[in-house]
Amino acid sequence: MSDIKDQQVLNSKEEDQRLYVNKESSTGISSWFAFSESSYLKGFAIAAGVTLVATNPKVRESIVKGGVKAWQCIQGGMEELKEKVQDVRAEMSEKTD
Repeated sequence: MSDIKDQQVLNSKEEDQRLYVNKESSTGISSWFAFSESSYLKGFAIAAGVTLVATNPKVRESIVKGGVKAWQCIQGGMEELKEKVQDVRAEMSEKTD
């Protein structure tokens, strides 16, 4: 009697696994368009953005200009920081003299 119950439990678990696998691994063209999944939508949005940047020269130009301006600001900030460090070092050496 317990063998029959054990077999029923195993059959039930196998059935659950088959249902789980079938739900998770849908095949065919419908699996390409999973609009309800957040990871699909994120990937779709990123791909659309990359496509826009790659194909639109005005967008690409503005992104490059913005990057150059940001880099110039960073470099200017680093130069200011270097000057301040030198000033502090000069003041410290004057105080010790």
